[in-house]
Amino acid sequence: MVVEEEIRCPSCGRFVGAHYKCPYCGAHIKHRLSLRLFKYGSIVMALVGLVILYLVTTQVISVPVVKVADITGVMNFANAKVSGRVVKVKPPTKRGMFNFTIDDGTGELKITSFGKITEDLKRLNRFPKLADEVEAIGAIKVSDQYGNSLQLQSAQNLKIKPAIFPLTKIKDIYPKEAGSLVKCFGGVKYEPYTKYNNLYFWVEDETGKIKVMAHKWLYKELKEIKKVPREGDKVHLAARVYVKGGRRSLTLVRLDIFRLIRKEVLTSKEEIPKLNIGLITSERVGKMVECEGKVLTLRRRTNPTVLVIADETAKIEVVYWPEVERGVDRLVTTPDAEISVRGKVTMYRGMMRIKIFWPEDISLIGERG
Repeated sequence: MVVEEEIRCPSCGRFVGAHYKCPYCGAHIKHRLSLRLFKYGSIVMALVGLVILYLVTTQVISVPVVKVADITGVMNFANAKVSGRVVKVKPPTKRGMFNFTIDDGTGELKITSFGKITEDLKRLNRFPKLADEVEAIGAIKVSDQYGNSLQLQSAQNLKIKPAIFPLTKIKDIYPKEAGSLVKCFGGVKYEPYTKYNNLYFWVEDETGKIKVMAHKWLYKELKEIKKVPREGDKVHLAARVYVKGGRRSLTLVRLDIFRLIRKEVLTSKEEIPKLNIGLITSERVGKMVECEGKVLTLRRRTNPTVLVIADETAKIEVVYWPEVERGVDRLVTTPDAEISVRGKVTMYRGMMRIKIFWPEDISLIGERG
């Protein structure tokens, strides 16, 4: 409590309030302990509040993890953390709205961002893709009309673990559990068909065949980019294993990994001209050729892998991407090995190249039947 002596000047007796020096006579006011406590105490409390806010925003103070199935109306606007696998992504709108949907095993939840946060996500290249694992912190929104969602409050509050699709032979897909991610390639066995606006087709490699489904939104994108597969085409795809009634199939999940080679390009061996390397000129760009040569150099740590081969007429670069690299016999890339290659002629920085699409299109001479 502030006493009378603390608010009046001991020299002139006038009211001095909170001053430490009398504004009238200039005398120093002593015994201002309660006012000093209030003054410095308020500064300390303000600093403590700032520290708490900093700890919350930097997540040093943990945010509770919430399961989608446990979200109720009483959690509206609550700050929470959720995690799960991305099952649907919508591209950002012109107004800066972005949303994607995750599944944590108990249900699905939409995660949204707006304005500057969406811009920050783009700047940080932090837009998740299908099948990625994510962890997000934000404010829960509960709505009977639009359903439950979580609104991101910072781009830093979204963590992404990219999905890994191991290259798998079709026969090795069947022992895998539902939800497993795989990458495979092969030929389209039968003519694809649609049902309930979804696309279905069979893919076959040398070990077996399996049914693949593309959900209607992916089917729509395939049509837009003119990559709907047809019988006889070859595809390289990333998918999730689906199990129903003990039967396994694949669900297409990523178009950024999807590769398609049309049947027209995959003409028979007899229809592809076999040429000396010196005859592979710019007039052949975009066409399929076959040639033989000796391995001179190999750059495997690049993407794509670059192999230089030569015959008595010239030399040329042969390139192939990681999905082909995994299936190429290492003996093929041994220096001085005599190999046969088949692929499309391309030009890169003024240099002729042969682009390989499939592992079986590069082999030691005498191995190909």
